[in-house]
Amino acid sequence: MTGHELIAQERKRQIEVEGYSENQDSENYGGLRSLQYAAEAYEYSDAEKWPWDEQYYKPTPNDPKRQLVKAGALYQAEADRLNAVISKGKFYARRQICLRYNDMISSVDRCAMKIDLQKPLAEQALKLKYR
Repeated sequence: MTGHELIAQERKRQIEVEGYSENQDSENYGGLRSLQYAAEAYEYSDAEKWPWDEQYYKPTPNDPKRQLVKAGALYQAEADRLNAVISKGKFYARRQICLRYNDMISSVDRCAMKIDLQKPLAEQALKLKYR
């Protein structure tokens, strides 16, 4: 699966299994940018950025690909939240919201690219090991 597919699958799991609905994300639990900060905590392995109770932080330091999948899904959740704000006509800061939305989509793409790059690097390492 590609990085984007893994991220989409994780976002679906967050909604269906964990119960983090799009409505809940739209209510913005934890304050402005909390989803973004949570994503950054996973992407950069930085627990200090985690915006919620520690019990909800589930890092996988031995699996950086999984960390990136979680980060990408959280960035996507923030993008979805911002899109909901835009679609509801709350245009008090439309330009800023659109810019943040674009930033979140770029962050999803960055995580997906990092995921996709890991497989070829791992395959290259195996080839070098068995020369």
